[in-house]
Amino acid sequence: MVGDEAYYWDWSRRLDWGYFSKPPGIAWIHALAGFLGGHSVLGMKLMATALAVGGIWFLYRAVLLIAGEKIAAAAALAAALLPGNLLLGSFLTTDSQLVFFWNLGFWMSCRIVMEKRVPGHVFWTLGLAIGMGSLFKQMMLVQIPLMWIGILWLRRDVIRRWEFPVATVGSLVFLIPTLLWNISNDWITAEHTAHHFEGSETGFMPFLKRLGDFYGVLALLLSPVLLGLMLYAGWMLTLRLRAAGLERRWLWLWSVLPFVVMTLMTLRQTVNANWPAVYFSGMIVLVAVHFGGRGGWWKFALGTAAFFTLLIMVVPFYLDSLYAGGKVIPQRRGWTGYPELAAEVDGVRRNGENVIVVGHRFTASQLAFHMRGQPRVWHWNAGDRIRSQYDLWPGPDIGEACLLVVETVPGATLPDEIAVAAVGLKFLKAVPLHKHRPDTEFHLYRADGLDRWPRPVASK
Repeated sequence: MVGDEAYYWDWSRRLDWGYFSKPPGIAWIHALAGFLGGHSVLGMKLMATALAVGGIWFLYRAVLLIAGEKIAAAAALAAALLPGNLLLGSFLTTDSQLVFFWNLGFWMSCRIVMEKRVPGHVFWTLGLAIGMGSLFKQMMLVQIPLMWIGILWLRRDVIRRWEFPVATVGSLVFLIPTLLWNISNDWITAEHTAHHFEGSETGFMPFLKRLGDFYGVLALLLSPVLLGLMLYAGWMLTLRLRAAGLERRWLWLWSVLPFVVMTLMTLRQTVNANWPAVYFSGMIVLVAVHFGGRGGWWKFALGTAAFFTLLIMVVPFYLDSLYAGGKVIPQRRGWTGYPELAAEVDGVRRNGENVIVVGHRFTASQLAFHMRGQPRVWHWNAGDRIRSQYDLWPGPDIGEACLLVVETVPGATLPDEIAVAAVGLKFLKAVPLHKHRPDTEFHLYRADGLDRWPRPVASK
């Protein structure tokens, strides 16, 4: 279980209309997965898998309208074989829900454009998909301008349907409770999101590095051959766009155009490879349509994707050997070592004793999930700015006995800010995060209580 999963799971125990870095949907889906799966890792994984499968089914139904059953089956198979889809269906983070609702919206959009007289419920389903998807990730809102651009470009007669503007623009109503939450919390989510769009170092070489990093990760998520075919098919369709039919123009709008925009963003900033994840569906369809779902290059691409996916599935079983041989370094913020750390903390924790983490937020959330009884865990932030959701929640009662879990490096001392606040402090033991990563340790302390709790504030 990766740190983000544990972090969002901890959110789900305090349901709200908004959170520090994301809209509320991710907490809600974790709450549902926890209710159905008994707050287990298996429950999380099954929910992520169900969302990934549902997203592929929506894609299949969309391609049926664009290119028929044979191409739809080929595109669905390619989507299922992607290494990125394996990760999407394995980790319950915001991307699995985003792709689920994005593909549902894409399916409805294809119905609106391809069918001469689409039933009214298709518009309402589109609005529901956009509204619900935006509660998981703001990227979903891109569907609104895509729909309007596409309709004005290719199907202006749809404008006469009153359901279209009501469904697209009306989907923003879903965000009203989240906006009200942000207003009452100093626009903390908007502030955090804005940091993702800050410019990076300018110049040709920094741009090449950002571009190389971006496409390098995409090659792993999509497999190198399929990525190459996506770029080739996108380029060929762009050259022939004026002569292309309605279906291919619509596909170009939902795949090539936004993918190019993402690429151009590397001119000024770092672009995370998961940002264009929603456009991968359209790019896959584009390749399937271009090659007719058959041929040597198509088969080679599917085989390569399957190989990369199987490789990712097999590697975890050999991680310990790779760690021992020094070929791979255990991830400091990943998923290895935290269950063992939780067992060590459980071994010294007294009944009802508060657990306070001084270190990364992932440590607090992983301990909260893996410790016996899944207790509440607090996170100490001595800085003056809010850095995570833990800073928005109230701290423990002052004066109560507590167990401190301090992330540090060997030989380091307890941070001054917590040492001054702790009363009756006593060192208990040191625990490495991972047996093959001794440079990251957790020092366990017991204190009779704290005489204060930090109160960081949002940036202005």
